[in-house]
Amino acid sequence: MRSLLVLLGLCAVTSAGTRVVVLGDRGDLPPALQVALSPHAEVVTQPAQPAGEVVLDRAAAAQRVAVSSNADASVWVDGDEVWVVSADGRDVRHAPLSGDASPRTFAAVAASLLDELLAPPEKAHIGVDVHVDITPPAAAPPVVAVAPPPMQPVAVAPPTLVEPVIATAAPYDPFHNRHAMIDVGATGTNATAGIEAEALFPIGHSAALGVTVGFNQGIRYTELLDNGQSLFDAAAELRHVGTGTTHFDYGLVAGIGDESGGGEGAIAALRLGVTHELDTFGVGFSLAPTLLVGFYQDNPVLTLMASLHLELRI
Repeated sequence: MRSLLVLLGLCAVTSAGTRVVVLGDRGDLPPALQVALSPHAEVVTQPAQPAGEVVLDRAAAAQRVAVSSNADASVWVDGDEVWVVSADGRDVRHAPLSGDASPRTFAAVAASLLDELLAPPEKAHIGVDVHVDITPPAAAPPVVAVAPPPMQPVAVAPPTLVEPVIATAAPYDPFHNRHAMIDVGATGTNATAGIEAEALFPIGHSAALGVTVGFNQGIRYTELLDNGQSLFDAAAELRHVGTGTTHFDYGLVAGIGDESGGGEGAIAALRLGVTHELDTFGVGFSLAPTLLVGFYQDNPVLTLMASLHLELRI
């Protein structure tokens, strides 16, 4: 008689080399998760909760923590749910915490979500072990067919399963699309040096309306200012704001100015700039061809103004 036995086994995803970040100020959660995962998996702690107004903003912040920590995923408790996000930001999963939210319950839920997040079932590894028995079969006795007794139906209650909800992580959205900002910086031309402040208010996904004031001091003689004279200006700007953490912007500026020597006039400019944004602030540099009319015997003056500024969220 010959028999064939096939053994199938699924490999766990949280094996050697897996690194997970636990965010939050509860010190009892990381050790519990370390016990639930493979002993070769590494669990590190980030004491701060992910920041954000809505849960997908917090998921994006947790993803950045995973990337900066060289981890495969981040785990945190958000309200009465456990959330996990992969370092590449492609998968976010969460499931409710039942009972009293003990460390053991947290570890069981988090480990289950991490298994599904880092190695979906369709990518599971299958190992096959084959054993063959080649013993010659003995003479088989006569087979007597016996009718089986009638089967009685058995009612089986279906199991109650809690399936984690799969959500798509929100792409990183720079804060200039959601908040008003203050731009403060230094300005300069070939003959002046000064400061400038601007309040910017978003009026769409990629547009902002700004109000700016500035002060410039003459540092050498020009058509517009003598050495030591100053110019105050106030203007409005309609700015197109690019996308991404590093983006290019451009805007139209129109306003008025008052020269300390007694002259007044109009100001028009085209501002071209680049800005790099971090989580709560940004830095930028811009060049603005600027036309000044009416200051010096009604002769227009064209100059190029450079600005290095800091963006602060209001």
